[in-house]
Amino acid sequence: MDVPSSSPLASLASLSHRERLIQLTGPQDGLVVERFEGEETVCGQTRLQIDCLATDAFLELDP
Repeated sequence: MDVPSSSPLASLASLSHRERLIQLTGPQDGLVVERFEGEETVCGQTRLQIDCLATDAFLELDP
């Protein structure tokens, strides 16, 4: 199946940290940040939600 390089499928096939403004560092390789959202309060907890894309369809995630 030939996929044009401008298609969304082609851009997902070449995911890497080099093209991303946000990078993850940790024990799990193969994840790139899709988006993140954070909330900070004066008298409360800080919340950060990170949505990631996996570069491997069979990536094993530990619970």
